[in-house]
Amino acid sequence: MKVIAIIQARIESERLPGKVLMNLPFGSGQPLLKWITDSINSSEIVDKCIVATSVNAENEQIEEFCNKNNLQCFKGSEEDVLSRFITITKNEEADVVIRLTGDNPVLDIGILDQVINEHLVSDSDYTASFGLPLGMNFEIISGQAFLSINEEVTQAEKEHVTLYFKNRDEYKKKSVSLRENEELNNLRVTVDYPEDYLVVSHLLSNLKKDELPSLSVVKRIFDETPWVFRANSGKIQKRVLSDFSEEKKEAVQLLKEKGFKHSADKLENA
Repeated sequence: MKVIAIIQARIESERLPGKVLMNLPFGSGQPLLKWITDSINSSEIVDKCIVATSVNAENEQIEEFCNKNNLQCFKGSEEDVLSRFITITKNEEADVVIRLTGDNPVLDIGILDQVINEHLVSDSDYTASFGLPLGMNFEIISGQAFLSINEEVTQAEKEHVTLYFKNRDEYKKKSVSLRENEELNNLRVTVDYPEDYLVVSHLLSNLKKDELPSLSVVKRIFDETPWVFRANSGKIQKRVLSDFSEEKKEAVQLLKEKGFKHSADKLENA
């Protein structure tokens, strides 16, 4: 049984360009991406960690980072991220693939190993956890599922790696609930906005000696300084919406949250 973790990463970012290689915390000398690879290397189940980026010239910085840190780097299509995962899965003859992204440095590896085990026991094609702070949940995919893709793939499915499996009933899917309490569930520990960077910098700067990020760390920091997490609490996370109906529902909810009740009612009843 070969289990690999694939981290999709690129330099380009609309809101925070170059974030995957930014020092985190500020001035620490440790790039964001290294927090992820160090955590993955502490797993008792994951056999190999691979960084998957694109052939675009700006991503040569990521390849240099990998070479410097003795990490495997794969370069593929910029627009077709799914093809990177399929190729790596085939080349590595992987039985299980963990999909990670280069903007989520706060991983609880104990929980990851638990989710991998549940994926294996259930013999699922696709397993997703939910209930953790944003940026800490996991997606696990069987290698066989990746290699079974043999039909037309939409552009959205090429860009959002696991959407292909979510859209098709023939795949066996499992959800793993890790919900503890609503206060923690609603926190953002991903790095998408400058405000996210400040929150996660605070969190990581308060790690104890030789301590890796984990849910218990997030809980401790939240208990000590809950006000810090207000800095990014109002940020909107980009989501993959399948049609206008879903997008309209999301827009109505956002308008209501921002106090635009009349506009929300008008859109909802349109």
